[in-house]
Amino acid sequence: MKTQNVINMINSNPRHAKKALETVYHSKTFVAVDVASECIDGFYKTKRGAEGYIKRQQSVSYYDEMTFKMVTCGSSLEVFEIPASEIVDPATNVKIWYKHIKSLFSRNWLVGDALSAAKHYGVSEEVLTYVEKAVNEALTEGSFTNIEKYEEKEIEAIQEVNEITTTEEAPEQIETVIMEENANQGTSGAVYTTGTGSKGNGIEITFTEKPSEEVRNAMKAIGYRWGGKKRPSIWWAIMDENTISLAKQLVGETVLESKIESDYLDQLTPAQKETLSTRLQKEHVKPLRLYKASKGNSILLECVNANLETNESFYFLITDSGIEHGKGYNFEYLNEYTLIYNYDNKVAKEQEEKPSFSYPEINIDDVTDEKYNINQQLQDREHDSAWIFRKEKKDHNKELQEYFTECNNKVLEAIGTTNNEYYIYKLKEALQRHKKNYHAQYVKYLNHRASNPSWVITGRGNMNVSRYNNKMDQQSRIMMELATMPEEFNKLINKYENKIYKDKQTELNEQLQNELNQPLPDLKFKTINKEVDIYGSGRLFNVRFYECEGYLISKIAGAFRVYNSKGKELWSAKSKGKLSDAKAYVSLLIKKDRDQSQKAV
Repeated sequence: MKTQNVINMINSNPRHAKKALETVYHSKTFVAVDVASECIDGFYKTKRGAEGYIKRQQSVSYYDEMTFKMVTCGSSLEVFEIPASEIVDPATNVKIWYKHIKSLFSRNWLVGDALSAAKHYGVSEEVLTYVEKAVNEALTEGSFTNIEKYEEKEIEAIQEVNEITTTEEAPEQIETVIMEENANQGTSGAVYTTGTGSKGNGIEITFTEKPSEEVRNAMKAIGYRWGGKKRPSIWWAIMDENTISLAKQLVGETVLESKIESDYLDQLTPAQKETLSTRLQKEHVKPLRLYKASKGNSILLECVNANLETNESFYFLITDSGIEHGKGYNFEYLNEYTLIYNYDNKVAKEQEEKPSFSYPEINIDDVTDEKYNINQQLQDREHDSAWIFRKEKKDHNKELQEYFTECNNKVLEAIGTTNNEYYIYKLKEALQRHKKNYHAQYVKYLNHRASNPSWVITGRGNMNVSRYNNKMDQQSRIMMELATMPEEFNKLINKYENKIYKDKQTELNEQLQNELNQPLPDLKFKTINKEVDIYGSGRLFNVRFYECEGYLISKIAGAFRVYNSKGKELWSAKSKGKLSDAKAYVSLLIKKDRDQSQKAV
């Protein structure tokens, strides 16, 4: 749960808001929240007071018959610090009572309590008038009137709506670059806005259509985040050189084309636009250039017939009324026309590859760097606090290097199975983050052990048992956090390995579909029978195979399977797969074999 969610909970309930204001100390208050049930448990003036309450709750344990585990009463409690400036005053704020009564409306037997609470809190006349009206309406008419200005969605500071109010004391400069949507051509628009957020250091990109996967990955790589279900068309980030550069790059991809197309279309009559559109929709027409008469409104389309081997230009004259005249392969009055649009540039641009986004280079060969070394003095202190349990002194640097090398090898193994730059970047980024966090937690654990030696080393004389037990519990929690970090890292590696596998399966399915549509014409399968030991039990079964150039297909255990000449299984279809799918896979293998043999020659 985030702090903003807790603030919203407080500002939706007058009782919570009143209690929060009563416990404000040094312009802030601390809230104990049950994050599992999303309920506020209490307000405290100091963080120590809130943590003390949680600790007392956690001292009570019981057996949970749902999970079959021992749990504590405060296992899901967390402390949140709330600034006093974020809390509204229920005595003067109508909106908090509007939200409160709306939440009680479905339980109308509780609505009357809102009026009693308002009178008890001594609210202003404006608030009391609204509460009396809303409660009376709910109880007598069974209805609740929505107030539009109070229905605004509350979101986090960096995700604030782009409507930012400027003040005389601190005017905010907002730069907006807009790509307007062309209604005639259907060109999708986009907007990027800087200066968003409560601190004015945010940047947002608004898309009219869902951006491509490549664009999304590029935005994620430099810190952009999706606006979520509340604002699905927006991506936001903190302003810096990289985020601003990418925003301008994304906006610049289509703004020029949109502007040029709108410029030349504005020069045509509606009838000319309709005739030109009809001509360009024909498959054999490849447009080159569009001219307009220097004197008059007629236009001239220069194009090429794609069905002919010759690339000689053909001309069509379109009058302002939309009537089309073919002018043949030569037009002697071309000097009387002015070029207004070059289709060659557009076609060439469409044929070019999409702009590639480069991801930052990450060096993972840093296992032996000094930043991952542990101070020898700390190692000595830790050893002195636990020497009695060991046969020899530990080399913590060596242990860390061995573990980090193992992590590097896992990532390199995963990277070796894909060419997807985004996956490679995310795997390397996750590796470096894991090494940094693991090293920091490891040092924290050693520091704690060094500062709190075992009673076996120090003896029990004059020992504060309560403090010692608390320190040991704290040490156990640190150790458990350290022990779970490799598991979390492995889960992340498995996540991207699964994505890589799914991408490969999708690519293979597309290739199989292409093979089904365009199979090799010279492939001939023949039917043969063989006795094989299917289950490795020593019992032979007479199995029917389809053989082609050393590859065998057979339906075994409910699915079609492909084998090589040595009997090794290469591929298996799903249970609903068809024989044609297996033959398509064999066709792919034979194509690869033929390509390799040609390269060898």
